[in-house]
Amino acid sequence: MAQQLSKQVSGLIGQIEAEQDPLISYYLEQIPAPRYWQPNNPVVLLEGDSVKPTQRHGADGTLDCPLYITEQNNPFESGDDFGGLNEAISEVVVTKTCVKQPWNPFMLQWQAQLFSTVSQSNLHENQGHYATSFITDNYEINVNNPDLSLKAGKGGIAQGGDIYSGSSLLTPQANVLLKKAIETQLINKHKIFTDIESISSANFEGDASFNNPVYSMTCAYEQLSSNNILAQSLNGFNQALLMRKQTLELPIDDPLGFDQYLAFTRDGVLSAMGGDTKNAPSPRNAFNPIRSGCLKLLQLQLVDTFGQVKSLNTDNIDTTYKMTSPASKHLIKLPPRLAQPARLNFRWLDGGKTSDDMNSHAGTSPLCGWLLNNHFDQSVMFYDRDGKALGYFKAQRWHQAIDSDRPVATIEQIDNPHLRRVASYIESSLAHDDTFLTHFIGTTENSLAHIQTEKDSGITGPALLIGRPMALVRASLNLELCGGPAVNQDWNVFRADMAKNSRTSDKFTGVQFPVRLGEHGQLNDGLVGYWVEKKAADGSLTFATQRCDWQGNIDHSSHPLFYAPQSDYRDDHNIESQFDNLEDGPINFFQSLDDPAQTVTLLMDVQGCIHATVGILPNKTINIPAEHYTQALKNIEVSFLHAPLLTTKDKIQLALRPVPDYAWSWVEQVKNQQGEISWDERFVARRIAKDLFIEQYQLSTGDRLGYSMWQYLHSDDVNWLASVDDNDNDDGVADLNQAKLISKEHRVLLTGQAFTPFFNGRESLVETLLKQLSVGIDQAVTEAAVMAPQEIKEGWLKLRRR
Repeated sequence: MAQQLSKQVSGLIGQIEAEQDPLISYYLEQIPAPRYWQPNNPVVLLEGDSVKPTQRHGADGTLDCPLYITEQNNPFESGDDFGGLNEAISEVVVTKTCVKQPWNPFMLQWQAQLFSTVSQSNLHENQGHYATSFITDNYEINVNNPDLSLKAGKGGIAQGGDIYSGSSLLTPQANVLLKKAIETQLINKHKIFTDIESISSANFEGDASFNNPVYSMTCAYEQLSSNNILAQSLNGFNQALLMRKQTLELPIDDPLGFDQYLAFTRDGVLSAMGGDTKNAPSPRNAFNPIRSGCLKLLQLQLVDTFGQVKSLNTDNIDTTYKMTSPASKHLIKLPPRLAQPARLNFRWLDGGKTSDDMNSHAGTSPLCGWLLNNHFDQSVMFYDRDGKALGYFKAQRWHQAIDSDRPVATIEQIDNPHLRRVASYIESSLAHDDTFLTHFIGTTENSLAHIQTEKDSGITGPALLIGRPMALVRASLNLELCGGPAVNQDWNVFRADMAKNSRTSDKFTGVQFPVRLGEHGQLNDGLVGYWVEKKAADGSLTFATQRCDWQGNIDHSSHPLFYAPQSDYRDDHNIESQFDNLEDGPINFFQSLDDPAQTVTLLMDVQGCIHATVGILPNKTINIPAEHYTQALKNIEVSFLHAPLLTTKDKIQLALRPVPDYAWSWVEQVKNQQGEISWDERFVARRIAKDLFIEQYQLSTGDRLGYSMWQYLHSDDVNWLASVDDNDNDDGVADLNQAKLISKEHRVLLTGQAFTPFFNGRESLVETLLKQLSVGIDQAVTEAAVMAPQEIKEGWLKLRRR
């Protein structure tokens, strides 16, 4: 496999070099993949005189190094008096006289018996292999629990266990490391003691009870310092479950073989085995690729450097709380684990494509778009991945965005396929239930209420005034083994495999494991909800309609489900929220080693992270780098429905509070004489159209100097009009057909020689035209306008970044 990978890499490098652009350089870079995890071997902690660490090599704090000087080996000049030197040295030299055989243990030999879980396992009499429901039938993964737990009434173990044995080299490092960790807590973190010598329960000031964890650490430190303690793992236990024995072997070779066989040995066998010379087949062991059930220690023997053996009493075993078996005090409970190295591969997918992984390239991003709950009018607003408004759901239907430069009149016009799929999901859900939008908003808001991220990115934006934007992203999740699956090494099984030209793994790769996304109640988990994806018959992606209950049973619903593990219970058939009673069970979906990678579409708070838990491996956590979303959050604009508005006819009069770096505008729909509907937008800074000003100026004066007057009012010497630059518009493009009207207090006062000949005497006319022809938002009038005509308007207040 390594040789094949090397050839493919070399071929790819050659192809890149042959086809790359001379102006752009590409290179193939290796990046570390997610690591594989193998469960820890069981660990035994031994205490007493029998496990006193060896004193060899100065481990007792002294080093025997006597010095003897005689006349024969005297290094000094003849006649020197070295008697005084000998006398001084003899006072500091430590000598040791052995009166009995020393006890220096260096090896632990162990023998243990594994009682595996029987139900649906490879011990089942009628099937002889693992059922896909082996784990889901016996175990469940509960909320906020990283490990699998036995279901009530489940977990029956085999009557006769499988016996395994091995040996381990003893080391006192566990004691040393644990003491070092406690020292760090007591001295550096809690600052209870000033140095190592002062650590003592007698010097403890405070609550001297074992309910106080700091006092408990102090007492534990004293025990570790005064007692002989060794902690040692049962090395080789996981390998023994896979019918392998840890042992050093000679390199693969056949130095006495015939030439025609050397190619097979050195090129075939050696290439296939690689550098694996630490494990040998153990056909007499039982095959248990999924570790489960209970363990019983049968024998523990210490072997010292002189070959002495001392057997330890294994009748009374104290276990940790989680490993205590309710069946017997002699048994040690083992949570389910894969004996073979494995990993939970949880990765972002590029939001603009179907399945490509996101990478460090600037063009890739997991973002598909944004959703924002608008509390003012109970709507859900949709934005593209750059933060541009597309449309919104309100009153059971889709509406295009307010005054959008890229109008999306229908859902089918949304460019991003994944964002379009979510919009279609909401639309179809509303067709089944007209209350779904209210439930969806309530569920996502309840999820956001449980999310308080640690990250302080300093992100600000108008969207935060009405809600918290939710990023729509995609990720893939897969359960993978390191290398091929372990096989049954039994001789009889091997003979059967030779006949069928395949190896037997007792179908453990088909076992379904529960997978939980998100952590309910963990504030830094940013998952709002997710949809499980599946491929339709035509190859397109859709959302899965199946519902998996807490027992692993699948209920095929007629409509896709939205899973919201962070939200409290919501009574909606299309939303699977967190359970409100233990009978409902947690929200999980299921994955086996044989299954292809599962893809999910997620809603999340981008400043948080997302946790994936499978119960047999460490949690996997992924987050999104800030550079992928910071600018998009700043680009998001919001609109507030403002109706009814009673105002003077043809005017918009509002009291608006200035927002630094942002500008208000009023947007409404207007109908022209032909009955066509368009958007009209007015800004706090009044605007005037160039063509309208030129036309009305020339009609009022009878000359053709309208364009010259327009240019003159823009000049720095006058500064009555200002250009509409790219920061003033949604599309980021300057508008040359409009100008902003400068208020009187900021204009240049024109007197005397400052007037041009054609402007002299027309100041009042120009002022009148600017006032009459410009449109904008006026300050609200507090006095009653009795004589002025009034009208009722409906529109939206829009806040955008300058």
